[in-house]
Amino acid sequence: MIIIVDGYNLLKTLWVNDVVTPTQRSAFINLLGRYSDRRNHKINVIFDGGQNVIQPKTEKQRGVTVVYSGIYTTADELIIKLVELHRTKEIVVVTADRGIINQLLGDNLLVLEPVVFYNKVKEVFETDYEVQDQGILIKLSVEENPELDKLMQEAAFFKMMPKDELTKESASRKAKGNVASKEERTYHRKIKKL
Repeated sequence: MIIIVDGYNLLKTLWVNDVVTPTQRSAFINLLGRYSDRRNHKINVIFDGGQNVIQPKTEKQRGVTVVYSGIYTTADELIIKLVELHRTKEIVVVTADRGIINQLLGDNLLVLEPVVFYNKVKEVFETDYEVQDQGILIKLSVEENPELDKLMQEAAFFKMMPKDELTKESASRKAKGNVASKEERTYHRKIKKL
């Protein structure tokens, strides 16, 4: 599966802030790298701009392809081009940008809200960390990764939507005896792959 992340869109949604620090960006890329290692997905994170970047610049960080759009191209344009390039493959695009979403339609394409994707990534690492009530973080893994530890400490204080809230509608439908549509079944099948 190819996952294309609208970098600043996701980070600004998670941190509910207009400014994303280089530390937050780096910690998140490291987390995605570890996620990619565990789930064997190809992850591309696209950011607008970039320091001293005129044309789009691509680099690898922890196995994640990171693209800075430069000053003459937008991240939105690069995301759409990347989707078109891989149109025959199974693709997940992570963004809340309606401009991108309106242009991306297709059978092999799944568009996820940033919070939904972040919760799926956190699920993969649930056995490594446990967040207690009142934001207390307990590390359950002995693996050393200071950057991930810092990110998880920050994440412990996010007010994220509980997993059960995400599936409330489908649970309501099941209780009423209604069968999910083909689109809904396809959506849930792809979500399980994450």
